[in-house]
Amino acid sequence: MPLRLRRPLVTTLSAVVLALGLAACAPAQSTPQNAPSASTTSGDTQSAVDACAAMTSTLGAVGEDVAGWDPASAAKDPAGTLQRFQADADKVSAAVQALGNGRVRTAAERVQAVWQKYADLATKAAQDKDPASMLPLLQGPKDLADAAQDFRDVCSS
Repeated sequence: MPLRLRRPLVTTLSAVVLALGLAACAPAQSTPQNAPSASTTSGDTQSAVDACAAMTSTLGAVGEDVAGWDPASAAKDPAGTLQRFQADADKVSAAVQALGNGRVRTAAERVQAVWQKYADLATKAAQDKDPASMLPLLQGPKDLADAAQDFRDVCSS
């Protein structure tokens, strides 16, 4: 990848990744009055409380990983940065698949879909070697923040 493209891609990707990580790891605002029901509904194998806790734990771990990314190191190894981004997307996907509460899983699937969408867009931007293909990445932080807020809303209702 030419240096003139590498720097904008890594800078954009680093900003997106940091925002994604911060949005994903923000804790659900849950109080005893509005905590999710501990009971399960028909077909659920996991309570909403347990499902929310499991997914929040995964999102927090992925968020901490992303927040620890070093832009200078990413600039030296953009392919490694993309692999790490995809690995975090895979962790989120695996956590969603393990959820046994339908309502929580539906909300978590949106977070996973947004994360995967931006992992795919970042990979495409790197492959295209076209700075214009990075523009859709700039919407990532807002999209993930919205999905994460929906997840928090489910976990606090």
